[in-house]
Amino acid sequence: MNRFFHLGLAFSQFLNVLIGSGYADESLSAFSHRTNSLLRPVVNGLFFWQEDHCRDAFYAEKDMKQLPPEYRTEAPRVPRRGASAIDAAGVLAALLVAAYAIYKYIT
Repeated sequence: MNRFFHLGLAFSQFLNVLIGSGYADESLSAFSHRTNSLLRPVVNGLFFWQEDHCRDAFYAEKDMKQLPPEYRTEAPRVPRRGASAIDAAGVLAALLVAAYAIYKYIT
């Protein structure tokens, strides 16, 4: 995957978190399909050359296609107790990284 794809994906994830709708690692397109959001026709309209962009993004997320191959296998998960300050710090860190990537791309 090329750099422009990664920047687009980071921006989509940033928008998704910014509007407060989905998970930090979920694209706005995948969220729109998962929840059948009112944004779905708008997002699909931006990608008019694709039959159903939001559906394709949702299944790409489920298949972990945006991740490096090393992360695509199922690994044992450590049980979590619930949301904590670490989760909030992780979301803030993801937002800062996405904003910095966009800034570096623009300048």
